[in-house]
Amino acid sequence: MIGCVDTNYNDPKNEGISPIPEGTATISIAELKALHSGRDNDTTSISENTIIVGQIISNDQPGNIYKELYIQDNTGGILIRLDIAPIYPQFSLGQEVAIICDDLVLGSYGGNVQLGIPSLYNGTPAAGRIPGPLVDQYLIVGDTTSNITTIDATVNDLFTNPTDYIGRRVRIKNIRSADGNVSFAVKDQTTNRNFMDNSSSQRIIMRNSGYSDFAEELIPQGDGTITAIVSVFNNSPQLYINSPAQDFTDFDGTITPPNQEGVPPTTEQSIDENFDSFNKYDDIIIEGWNNIIEEGSSKWFVNEFSNNGYANLSVFRSGERRKVWLITPILDVENAANKTLSFDTREEFSTGASFKVMVSSNYDGSKAPSEFTWTELTGLTISNDGQNGYGTWTSTGDIDMSSYGNVVVAFVFDGEENIKDGGYSIDNIRFNQ
Repeated sequence: MIGCVDTNYNDPKNEGISPIPEGTATISIAELKALHSGRDNDTTSISENTIIVGQIISNDQPGNIYKELYIQDNTGGILIRLDIAPIYPQFSLGQEVAIICDDLVLGSYGGNVQLGIPSLYNGTPAAGRIPGPLVDQYLIVGDTTSNITTIDATVNDLFTNPTDYIGRRVRIKNIRSADGNVSFAVKDQTTNRNFMDNSSSQRIIMRNSGYSDFAEELIPQGDGTITAIVSVFNNSPQLYINSPAQDFTDFDGTITPPNQEGVPPTTEQSIDENFDSFNKYDDIIIEGWNNIIEEGSSKWFVNEFSNNGYANLSVFRSGERRKVWLITPILDVENAANKTLSFDTREEFSTGASFKVMVSSNYDGSKAPSEFTWTELTGLTISNDGQNGYGTWTSTGDIDMSSYGNVVVAFVFDGEENIKDGGYSIDNIRFNQ
């Protein structure tokens, strides 16, 4: 049946291409992906006479996607690795394609299931790129349509039910950049940009190539609609676009100044915060705490490595100055049995950003933090070995708070708009423990 289809791959206008016959697929994309164990260091062989059919949803012409082809059917989507570039003259956006999976394998990278030839990556089994001369043995094209199936989703949907969306084309409305007025990518470097909508405090990463045609274009400001392909890396969903011209629409250009008013801080007899209860990239929102932007567009948020959550903020490649306050509840020092505060810090690629710890006895959240009276805690043991990389996690040890009375504690990050200014992380904030 498949052998009757014209496989003229040197026909960019698809003249003479026949539709793929109904019933060609022997398995859905979701069923195919479910065969894989999900382990990155292993592959899954595919039985004979296994054929999937889907629609191409990627376009490598703008240069953001390289040697990868994404297709989807009504059950899911998958990445196919091809050792050809460019891909778009042979496999165009919106075109139907059948893939004969015999002799191919399923692998995964960062949890993202991929289809390719048996190969090795760092000595372990992997799904490798299908060599160019062999591509027409596995991929057969059909008709092209401008009607590409796109699923409406929110950022919260992608984090809550990622398997429903991985490999598929989604439309996210009322979404905005969380990185300020910056370009899509740093020239010649793959760059992560962060986006948010109103469904969640979580940020979703968009991966952009520094070699793409649009790398140095500024990200549209305000709220709008993004159409993107969903990927995943280590359980965190990510977005890939074909190009802003295709995938960014209706951005209103509005930049809303940050609200510097907070909430009245609660009074706490003790604090033991390790940030492990958050999802990665969540803005830090804790009852009685305040997370206030004085300048910039990013709040303190939760990052994670090796199952350890921590508060993080950086100005690295942000293109903006950031001054942000993370303010604890009122520490009930007067009634505490153990009147000490401690926390861990880590300096990260920072040659210009500053990190200060301040206390205030009159902060009440009613106006900008800078309008209250603050005293800096000096002489603290703070990480300072991260100018050229990730520094060492460093504990302050016990800080005697008895002379300050009942106060809030503010962790203040201040970084200039400079590519070499990095960031700081905080963990294990403990009082009266």
